[in-house]
Amino acid sequence: MRQFVTGMRKSSSAALIWILKVFSQERYFDMVRIIARDSTCTENNLTSKDIMDELNLTRRQFNFRISRLTVGKLVKKVNNKYSLTEFGEEAYNAIKIIENAARVQARIKAVDIIKFSECSVDEEMDRIINTLIHNEHLRGLTTQTSPHQRLERS
Repeated sequence: MRQFVTGMRKSSSAALIWILKVFSQERYFDMVRIIARDSTCTENNLTSKDIMDELNLTRRQFNFRISRLTVGKLVKKVNNKYSLTEFGEEAYNAIKIIENAARVQARIKAVDIIKFSECSVDEEMDRIINTLIHNEHLRGLTTQTSPHQRLERS
């Protein structure tokens, strides 16, 4: 853990790798998700007991996991209640975008197939993309011009 904290000061890529490792483990991701869900409420009332009960954790399991999240600056404890830090919120929101993309992967693949076919008109393409992808952020990513297309136009 100490290596992570030292590494974070030296390199943002070390922080990124650590965050991805933490979020790739379901037990940490679930804990962050519960804290994030509660952080959206006007009153944050999530205590360690609440988290332990919801995740069916022992005190030891909880302490180990929450300490990794707090040392990594993803979670903070104020008045015996847990919430995400600004850094934790940003990291969680980025992971939610990836999670959403994975959920609609088949739609995105269909858009890619249509996008790279020569027979489609731009208006028709936009209509198809708007029909297939409902998330505004993902729609924006799919409608951006690819580097390959920019080279062809040059």
